[in-house]
Amino acid sequence: MRSYQRVAMLTFPITVTENGVCYLTLTEAVPYKGKRHDLVLEWRRRDSIWDREALGHVPIVSSLHEFSVSITTEGILAKGRIDPDFWSFVHGPMKLNVSADSYRGQFGEEAVSGIASFQWEDAPRPSLGARQAPLQILDDFRQYQGAGRLYDYRHVGRHTSHDLPDLPIFQATDYGVEADSGKECLSALQQAIDAAGDAGGGIVQLPAGVLDANVETKLPYLSITKPRVYIRGSGSGPDGTILVNHRYSDTPDPKAPWRAGEHPLIKFGGAPEEYDPKALKPLCAVTNGKRGKQTISVDNANELSIGQHIILRQLEDAEGSLALDLVQHQVQPAGNYLGEGRPLVTQLARIEDIDGTTIRLDAPLHRDITRWSADLCSFPLLEQVGICDLRIAGHWGGFFIHHKNGEHDNGWDQIKFHHVAYGLVANVLCESTTSAVGLANCLGCIVRDCRIEGNLGHNGFVLSRSSTGNLFLRCHAGHNMHGFNIQGNLSGNALVDCSMDEPSGIDLHGGIGCDTLVDNMSGGVLKGGGGPGAVPPRHGPGFTLWNWRTGHYDPYKIWKRSDVFASHDQTPGYTIVGMHGAYGQLPQLKTPTGMTSEDHYESWGWSESHGQRVSPRSLYGWLLAEPRFKNCSG
Repeated sequence: MRSYQRVAMLTFPITVTENGVCYLTLTEAVPYKGKRHDLVLEWRRRDSIWDREALGHVPIVSSLHEFSVSITTEGILAKGRIDPDFWSFVHGPMKLNVSADSYRGQFGEEAVSGIASFQWEDAPRPSLGARQAPLQILDDFRQYQGAGRLYDYRHVGRHTSHDLPDLPIFQATDYGVEADSGKECLSALQQAIDAAGDAGGGIVQLPAGVLDANVETKLPYLSITKPRVYIRGSGSGPDGTILVNHRYSDTPDPKAPWRAGEHPLIKFGGAPEEYDPKALKPLCAVTNGKRGKQTISVDNANELSIGQHIILRQLEDAEGSLALDLVQHQVQPAGNYLGEGRPLVTQLARIEDIDGTTIRLDAPLHRDITRWSADLCSFPLLEQVGICDLRIAGHWGGFFIHHKNGEHDNGWDQIKFHHVAYGLVANVLCESTTSAVGLANCLGCIVRDCRIEGNLGHNGFVLSRSSTGNLFLRCHAGHNMHGFNIQGNLSGNALVDCSMDEPSGIDLHGGIGCDTLVDNMSGGVLKGGGGPGAVPPRHGPGFTLWNWRTGHYDPYKIWKRSDVFASHDQTPGYTIVGMHGAYGQLPQLKTPTGMTSEDHYESWGWSESHGQRVSPRSLYGWLLAEPRFKNCSG
């Protein structure tokens, strides 16, 4: 198999006869603000003929620029123009003559010259189809039943219906909500929500047409704090319900732009935003438990009850050995994970049964209870709430700039679940949003068939804090920079049959999370942010990527290719099966001995059928459909 990668320093004149891409790097060709920046020309050869045009990339100028390129007796002649964009005002015509190892020419009125280098990339290879041969990783699951490398993802979203329950209907129009009127709807809609909550639950039905929110001033967000309350529109299409937000949220502290996200349009939550996980009081110590099993042993069950929501925590010791064990000693963890008593492994759960000091949870453990302290704490959650069948649109006309201010980062957030169990978001189209749907400290929620359109924004779909067992199904993140933002000490969540446009990505913002599944993803790259307190690692053991059809471009630097998708020190313990490039590229993996695109089977990283998709198409679907695994074992 030919690898698909760049190779250094082609000879000049260029004599290749194959198809592919030549990258001409011209050092310091573009002067801007007292500095000189490289220009990279991406010049393609197709059907044994060089293109007449090439794309120019300048890191300081994020957009692409077209050049005409031709081969002359003296070398290569490139002519084009650098145009201004939203980030800079450097511009002007450019004409360059490129020879074996140097170039010279004009940029506007200024003479430019420097070093030239040439790199080559093979043309995309044809599809290899789906590998049908038995996979070792599935044999691992058959043998260990979720106690081995692969977690038992059948439990993800298991207690949540994909459709609304049968509940009384509360017509929003009966409480003063008027569609297509231009009148403020939030106050009247909140009355309908409160009525449904006071009645013990209900479905707040929205009329078809346009509902206007925050018309004259920014009002408090819609707040759902009682169980079994759902908001349902009349459809997400043009003839359905369109909830329009006219005003963005700002931050009370300009130095903390993310605080604008404290005021989304709609918030479902059973706990205050200022909830402090450090203030949790342990109910008992956990003395025994095994990965893949639902039963644990505690020292005292007097304060536990069936149906109670708890958080199981594994705590760091004085030597910092738990963090090092989680990352398999592949990297020194960041500051947020240092210090005795820090909960580095967390799992939200519901107690299903109590037999003396033996407790049965609603899902298997993610990690053995071994020499590190573990405990259970009460963790109240708001149960069975949701929203479906409507379109939410932000009146955001600006062009997104990462971390510019609170408006750009979180000012147009739409739906937030905070301390919710078994919630549902279904068939919601989110237009021009900085964050479409966010789950923080949530258990077993389902977000399905949701899409992001319109002006690109910051985060698409967010999983954070100790969120456990949540399912994102058939969600499209559009062009939002962090299509799927995953951060915190979460465990056992799954993204299944989801997709992104270019440039976008799954953003691992930091946290020693366990067992996140990315299953049958289309588009996007794996690219993380986060500060030095949160990274590394970007994820802990069990980060599983299955049949991801990856994109190309880095959402942080949109002119730049990003083909490195996992690493032994940033995502230690990863499992990657069937990852393949949407453009025929072969994604790269970082190992202790360097970059590779070959299969490997190590504790710090497992890669199988790399560069070729596999059958079954979906790991999650295989686990649900496999007859021998239909009955969940404890």
